[in-house]
Amino acid sequence: MAIRSDHRYFEGSVEGDQFKINRIIEGRDSFLPMIEGTFRAEESGAVVTLNMRMAWPVMVFCFCFIAFTSLGAMHGNAALLGMALFMYFMASICFAIEVRVAMKRLLDLLRSSDTR
Repeated sequence: MAIRSDHRYFEGSVEGDQFKINRIIEGRDSFLPMIEGTFRAEESGAVVTLNMRMAWPVMVFCFCFIAFTSLGAMHGNAALLGMALFMYFMASICFAIEVRVAMKRLLDLLRSSDTR
């Protein structure tokens, strides 16, 4: 599938020196990072500070799943401990991959001279 030349990678809002953006994708992905940040002018350019996190419903689901399977594991069911560890690593790895993609796209946009 080819990406259109007018394809945008992010959408969101800017208020003052703060912004909140999301990466635009086709389809669904629960692990897309919610990107919040600030920017300020400096003599050598601009300083951009980013904070990336999972969406709240995804964090709540993962926390509850891990908590309940861990509690079950404490009552002697070792398979539940394996499930809790699997969920933790799956969520961590999937989120890390999406953060890496978002950072690459953001850095490409910030470094480009194209202001669209």
